[in-house]
Amino acid sequence: DHRMYVCPLSRRRVVISNNMPDHDTRPLRTNGAPCEHFVKFTLPLDPNVTGTTLEPAKFGYVGVALNGVGIYGPTEGGGANAAEPELNVNGSIVDARFWYGHASRRGLHHYHDPFGGGGVPGSEALLGYAVDGMPIYGPLEDPDDVLDECNGRFVEGKYRYHVRAKEDVDEGLDYCEDWDGGSPVVNWKYVVGCLRGPFENTTLETWDATTDPEADLPSDCRLEYRSDMSVPYWLVESMFNAETSTSDSSSSDSESSEESSDESSDESGEGNADGNGKKNPGSTKPNAKTKQTDAEESDGTSSSNSRQRHRRPNIVIIQPDDLVHYDEWTPSPVEGTGSPIYSFPRYGLPNIERLRRNGVQLMRAHASSPTCGPSRYSTLTGRFASRSAYGRATATGEEFRNVKVPTTKLEDVRADDSDRTNLTSSSSGGLRSDALDCTEDNLAAVLKANGYRTGMAGKWHLADIDKDGYRYDVEVEKVKSCGFSFVDGMYSENLNDGFTANKTFSHNMEWVTDVSIEFIKGGGDDSDGETPFLLYFNPTVPHGAASVFGSLIGPSCRSTPDLDHPLDRDPLVRGMTVDFTYEATTSNGTTVARVVPSGSCAEYRSSVVDRARNDPPDVRQQTLGALWLDDSVGALMRALEETGELNNTIILFQQDHGMQAKGSLYEGGTRIASFVHYPDGFGTEGSQFYGLTSTVDIAPTMMDFAGVADDDRYPMDGESWKDAVVVGGGATEEEEEERRRWRDERCLFFEGDYDRSVRCGRCDKFVRVDLKTGSSGTAF
Repeated sequence: DHRMYVCPLSRRRVVISNNMPDHDTRPLRTNGAPCEHFVKFTLPLDPNVTGTTLEPAKFGYVGVALNGVGIYGPTEGGGANAAEPELNVNGSIVDARFWYGHASRRGLHHYHDPFGGGGVPGSEALLGYAVDGMPIYGPLEDPDDVLDECNGRFVEGKYRYHVRAKEDVDEGLDYCEDWDGGSPVVNWKYVVGCLRGPFENTTLETWDATTDPEADLPSDCRLEYRSDMSVPYWLVESMFNAETSTSDSSSSDSESSEESSDESSDESGEGNADGNGKKNPGSTKPNAKTKQTDAEESDGTSSSNSRQRHRRPNIVIIQPDDLVHYDEWTPSPVEGTGSPIYSFPRYGLPNIERLRRNGVQLMRAHASSPTCGPSRYSTLTGRFASRSAYGRATATGEEFRNVKVPTTKLEDVRADDSDRTNLTSSSSGGLRSDALDCTEDNLAAVLKANGYRTGMAGKWHLADIDKDGYRYDVEVEKVKSCGFSFVDGMYSENLNDGFTANKTFSHNMEWVTDVSIEFIKGGGDDSDGETPFLLYFNPTVPHGAASVFGSLIGPSCRSTPDLDHPLDRDPLVRGMTVDFTYEATTSNGTTVARVVPSGSCAEYRSSVVDRARNDPPDVRQQTLGALWLDDSVGALMRALEETGELNNTIILFQQDHGMQAKGSLYEGGTRIASFVHYPDGFGTEGSQFYGLTSTVDIAPTMMDFAGVADDDRYPMDGESWKDAVVVGGGATEEEEEERRRWRDERCLFFEGDYDRSVRCGRCDKFVRVDLKTGSSGTAF
């Protein structure tokens, strides 16, 4: 029984264990079998190096292994070398017994060997934590060249210990020098030679089976892993090595394997050597603190190879839930006194900013409706939400249809249904009388019919669901019927809408991102890697239906809406839970680099909280959600880079609606931030488009980019801006006229509830507000 907790606010790591090993043991003596000893370690979390060093105790704990068993120093009674039993003359210490650890006379199991009771690990294998809270990693090839006197070194600004192999220790020396003189120096530096971290928060307590060791845990502590669910680093590494190998082989059909290997290495950064000249599969960092630019990436050969396979672009539409409009993206549409102004996260949003600065920023983009469901409907269909077949079927004859989430669904409604006689071609503005919004008349259905793979992950909010009889697989099939070949990581509705009676889950961006990367890499639908794809990616954050902070410190990373199939491991996402480094500010104001242990979802989530520590408390929900979202965007871009598809992929990032006046038809409810990143089409220099654009324009625009013929489309309210967005100074007279039309002459229409509004050109605006008193008001 072993549990490890991470407490990001109180800066503690708590290990609760019965000290029983999770492997076979060899008893040292007749009464030497392991017995339960209930211990509780409290260690500093992510400590900084102090100005002094301390020699470890001659006997007793120097650390705790990942399986909760204590690690002792290398000496036994009488000065015997317990880490190398073949050196001992004491007949009771022989063979490999100490390799597996052994129990004391009281049955307290512990390790002496540097590897914590296992085989020889790699240099990046996390073995445990020292009593000063510093992590302990596997051995290096040439430790004397890089390790200090304590067996430690800094890796990207963060200190760690590395154990030593037997051949790297001079066992011929005495264990220590001058112990009795008060200035001891340890010579057998198998685990640590000295300790450089703080001890103020280090405690070791005992408890018994009748008490609850978790009762006094700080409130910010969350379970990182238990003995039955931890994922060793070397398993994570081997999984990604296998995945990379498969990906490389599948993309080299038309090339020699040697050329494919070289190009893959150049594009993804994999294969770089670490300080020991070894191959390091995680040498490319995911977060956009990197100096590499998209322009550099576009010089790589992988994108060229992808264009040889298929010239039609991939399309990724990213539509986060309730993300705010930051002033850094152009002054936000503030609606008078008291309207909220959200400060940009102090840590920054490097990956979203990469999309904006290296792509085209739509400076006057709008959502056709100021709430999430209708806005998503318009994005997918290119139609106003008032035209939805579902809404028309439920209309009661008002002059204006009530446009809101409950009346806007992406569902088929047939005209011959006896109770839906209003769905005739004459009453539906010339649209198809059968009103097949789900199976035919949306972007996913059209692209799928034209040879695209189509995937959806995240929040849907466009279907009626049975809240009492909710089943994840049933809801997934509903979405698949609307043109998507792959659906997973799905939330049917808002987290506070009670769509399950047993809600044990919350926001889980690692899961949503993980399944999306699976789709990008061809998983889930037996793709041959040759087909372009559409991914509709809808993060649930930072929507306040559930606390983002509570989600980061509370539910397990394995908790999802798929209640019948819980995850059997934490999501392994490069750029989030694997291979993630971030800059943190310490209590004394200095900046240090911190590395999230690979495979640790809980530690990754702690990093999100850590990065928001210096932001104002009143915007914590938005800041935490934005940081979590930004990491997810970075992970998707990394996956596209690794598959050689980034340059040939249109990434459209947009708010689902305005947040400064959400729900209203004033500009604070409709104007949105929108960025389009497409290196093969728009380059990477960064530009702005000042035409008036709407969410109803997305479907026709993406159909244009995908080369969908007019005969394969259905009537839409929006129009394509593909030919209006001209990058660079080489626009023709016709192109300049088209840009002017979008900027100065175009009109946009908006609807929400019974309200309507119009905006034309640069200045003209009209708002009609239904007062629900038998008359309507107008505002200009």
